[in-house]
Amino acid sequence: PVPEGHAVIFGDGNKRNFDINNLLLVSRAQLARLNQNNLIQNDAELTKTGIIIADIHNKIGERKKKD
Repeated sequence: PVPEGHAVIFGDGNKRNFDINNLLLVSRAQLARLNQNNLIQNDAELTKTGIIIADIHNKIGERKKKD
């Protein structure tokens, strides 16, 4: 089961590729940043890197709100 507040995305953007290595669990916050910044790529490894970038953007936003 997918935890609440999360989604499963296709790493390579191909909705017909159900290979377990292509399915990525992301939080809704990560998904929002991925979509805002066009970070979902045609390569699952690039999308994984995009998730890291999304996390960095989210952390920067949290820090800015704190200040």
